[in-house]
This record gives sequence, structure tokens and C-alpha cells, in this order.
Amino acid sequence: SRKGRFGVVLFAMLTGVGLVLVGPWALPLWAGEELKTSVPLSFTLDSHCLLAFSGYFAIHVWRHLNQILALGVGQVKAVSRVVIMETSLVCAFAIPVLYWSRDLSAVYLIMTIVIACVSGWIFPSIFKTHRREILNDDSEPVLSEEPA
Repeated sequence: SRKGRFGVVLFAMLTGVGLVLVGPWALPLWAGEELKTSVPLSFTLDSHCLLAFSGYFAIHVWRHLNQILALGVGQVKAVSRVVIMETSLVCAFAIPVLYWSRDLSAVYLIMTIVIACVSGWIFPSIFKTHRREILNDDSEPVLSEEPA
């Protein structure tokens, strides 16, 4: 339902805001100081990185919600093709960034942009199109509601 999708997106956005506002203080408290020391210095969780991660998290939740809906209307092959294409694009853009600059913020930004440009609009479109087909289908349901 629209209400449910709105709630999921609102959750993702509020989580992102919370991450940016209290993340630099709360993450080391929650995960321990080794969070800062167990990764190379080039992978810092500063406010820019948390902002980029928050954008990625919000668009990822949107994509995942619509991916589940597209799978629910039987579009497994179409979803698989989109996921393969999207993953290829993320790798093509993120691997050079990781190799040359090791900028984690840039990687999150790349993933955000690729998801928004690919599955962020394709999955909702697949769902809407095939949902209409199912709603307009007058054939008998596969499972009968009457007990046998």
C-alpha cells in the first residue's frame, strides 16, 4: 500500500538524519573504539561519509521495497537483469575510486546515484505495469478461497 511504502521511506530518511546528526558520536559508542582503529585511516566515518551513507541507505531501502514488489508480481527475470546491470555499473565506477583514492564517501555517492538512475525508477515501473495486468486479469485465481 502507499501508506506502507511511505512509512518505509520515512523510516529510511529519519534514520539517515539521525546517522548524520548523532552518528559521529553514537557509532563509536555503539560499535566500540575499534570501529575507528580497525580500518585504514583513508576509510573515515566523518560527517560527509555518514551523509553519503544516509543517502545510499534511503535509496537502497526504496529500491529494495520496490524490488520485493516487482518480484511479488512475478517479474523474477526482469529483476535479475536489472540487478546484474546495476551491480556491473556500481563496480565499474566504484572500483577505480577505491583503487585510486580509497574515498568511502565517493563510493557511497556512486552507489546512491547508480541506484537512483537504474533500479530506483525501473522497479516501481515494473511493479506498476504488472500490477495493472494482474488487476485486469479476469481469469480464475490459482488458489481458490473456498476450502476443499
